[in-house]
Amino acid sequence: MKFSLNKLVIATVLAVPAITMASTGGSGMLGGRHDFASATSKFLYKQTNGVDGTVVTTANKVGLCSFCHTPHSASSTALLWNRGAPTQAYAWADATATTGGTTLGIASTYVGPTAKCLACHDGSVAVGDVGNYMSQSRTGNSSFNTYKVGDRAAEAVGDTAPKVTKKVGAGGDMTGTHPVGVPYPFGGVVNSYNGVDTGTNVVLGDYVAAPTISSGTGVDTVAGVKLYNHVGSAITAGAIATKTGIECSSCHDVHNKQSVDDNMLRGKQAGSSKADGYLCLQCHAKAD
Repeated sequence: MKFSLNKLVIATVLAVPAITMASTGGSGMLGGRHDFASATSKFLYKQTNGVDGTVVTTANKVGLCSFCHTPHSASSTALLWNRGAPTQAYAWADATATTGGTTLGIASTYVGPTAKCLACHDGSVAVGDVGNYMSQSRTGNSSFNTYKVGDRAAEAVGDTAPKVTKKVGAGGDMTGTHPVGVPYPFGGVVNSYNGVDTGTNVVLGDYVAAPTISSGTGVDTVAGVKLYNHVGSAITAGAIATKTGIECSSCHDVHNKQSVDDNMLRGKQAGSSKADGYLCLQCHAKAD
């Protein structure tokens, strides 16, 4: 799908200095991994005639929020979503269930936040392919950014340009990716989420019964995770007894405000205990 810019004209491709990949935890979106609007944004780099550059406009740059949200003509009122829904299902090709017996799978009709993440991260839709911008919709043959996650070619010797994110769920295959859209044994008991129950072989004591919930911003950010609940057909934020599960955004904060480490993580990538903020141990009771 292409996006009609009409008055929003692409002007040129400018070479910019290489910048670091880091997204300082809690620093917000500006200049971070989900900043697709700034002229120096690392993810707007694309290969054009063999030169890495950034697509910019001389006026009316695309708004920071516009790649995902729009105040009018949204595809859904919820989140004022500005992108199309994913059209494929996702599965773990090498496993139909976790080692604990929890069934794996995400249907094409899934309504959890993971579906919104995969709509970009599976590499099937261009980052700039939004539904509406400046009252224009997908009706023409112009596009302000055709970059897709994972597009960038292999590095050349001496290449100093930023690296880009690897595809997740390409072709619907989630192999090698942490399970999402699955129940979490909240409260130390079996939970139901995404139509499945906690696996019968799951050792409930291996999980933190009530994980710390990530909160705060900047230096006040508290390491933790974000849990979700599945009641009826709705999936919303917050843990509810016997109906709790995890999504991509359980570990990542897409707006980088409740993050405490790079990759927009809600917990630290390094550590040895839950208390020091080590992400894995926020849920997995293995070391304390």
